[in-house]
Amino acid sequence: MIPWAIELRIKGVHYGLTLLYSYMLPLFEVEETPGGFIFRKMRGLGRGLTCEFNEQELKTRCIVPEEVSRVSVERVLGLKKQLLFGELCVRLNLPPSYCSVTLLYEPADAKLVFYAVYLSRNTDYYVNTVNWTKQAVEHG
Repeated sequence: MIPWAIELRIKGVHYGLTLLYSYMLPLFEVEETPGGFIFRKMRGLGRGLTCEFNEQELKTRCIVPEEVSRVSVERVLGLKKQLLFGELCVRLNLPPSYCSVTLLYEPADAKLVFYAVYLSRNTDYYVNTVNWTKQAVEHG
């Protein structure tokens, strides 16, 4: 039996730029695909959220499990912050390509994000910090 889930479609957010440069990255597993990547929230609030991002079309398809709240999904995917970034782009008269980012956040994950920030000091973020943060979260 397949557990209940909802499908969510998002247009116009570049999750490559948004997620891959975020301190939320260690809370996800990322798998490259020919047109983009799949990202799964594996740690923290909203675990189980799975999204497939298409970079060419700036389209994302997410599967949200029943146990993940709507509010958490909006925060984790930066949906409410997308409007703020859009307004900022208009006020600063920035090109549309600059306006496709958003801010991922989940207040319940603050401690986990702090681990990533703290561990990133004086080291390579992608080589060391992401792995160290995953290990710290999983073991303790």
